[in-house]
Amino acid sequence: MINNDYMERFVVSGITLDEKEAKVTIKKVPDEPGTAGFI
Repeated sequence: MINNDYMERFVVSGITLDEKEAKVTIKKVPDEPGTAGFI
């Protein structure tokens, strides 16, 4: 695998518009039972 620090700088990977739908990504959430329900 090639080390590409340039790609690590991007925070937003894509944008789409749908006024009736939203998608949120939360990073660094522990993979434990009940975490998604808590959020």
